[in-house]
Amino acid sequence: MIHHASIDAYRSIPDLHERQRLVYACIVKNPRMSANDVSRATGMGVANVRNRITELLWDGQIRVCDKKRDRFSGRTVRQYEKVENPPIIRWAEVEV
Repeated sequence: MIHHASIDAYRSIPDLHERQRLVYACIVKNPRMSANDVSRATGMGVANVRNRITELLWDGQIRVCDKKRDRFSGRTVRQYEKVENPPIIRWAEVEV
């Protein structure tokens, strides 16, 4: 069970939905990007990008499509692409 303080902290993140949209848009425009690629393309921190990717994976908006060797870190990383006909986007329905 998730502690209520963790849920409150998550909900208090400023511009969370905008960050999700930015990461999603980057992956849609450039399929097969890794979290590191998205971080470099958007200027967001890689930890922030990874958290947004996790949320998008849980929401069914993107999926892991392959893996590759990252040219900067040398590590094997997952690549992502958008899901065709995804479920309703939870964060798009939130009023700003």
